[in-house]
Amino acid sequence: MDHYIASLGLSNFYIRNMDDLVLLGPNKKKLHLAVRLIQGFLGDMGLTMKANWQVFKVDSRGVDFVGYRFFHGYTILRKRNFLKLTRQSRRIQKKLANGQEVSFHAASGMLSRAGQLKHCNGFAIKKRYIDIIGENRLKDIVRKGPKVIVADGTNIGGGIEAVKEEVGSNAD
Repeated sequence: MDHYIASLGLSNFYIRNMDDLVLLGPNKKKLHLAVRLIQGFLGDMGLTMKANWQVFKVDSRGVDFVGYRFFHGYTILRKRNFLKLTRQSRRIQKKLANGQEVSFHAASGMLSRAGQLKHCNGFAIKKRYIDIIGENRLKDIVRKGPKVIVADGTNIGGGIEAVKEEVGSNAD
């Protein structure tokens, strides 16, 4: 299908991720024609395209794709991803303020969201929500790993190194 769409020559840019297609071009008539041809191509294979496809100007609205919103010259996080990041950051900040331990799961999730910010214009977001917690502090928590409980109920600490040591000592 990718070769077929590229061979049409009706759009300047074509991007596909899994089942999401984005066609970008300066001419709406050509884009509508491309959509009709793609629908015919999919129909020949017994597939259908969702009925809610759209042709719109991307100057003010941007393209919502793979967790980001793409505009001319800049990229931002999707709103729901931003809200999840802020809520998770506040939860971790609250735990730290109360002297509670941050879980492996929460730390690794926050680091994942910090990684999302590397691929968009999120410097101010990172400074406000991640740098307050401390990225190195989160990395230390993840390095230590989750608590590992062996089948007999003993806690052997965290991380894969602890598991390797425990298995190595049992081999003797």
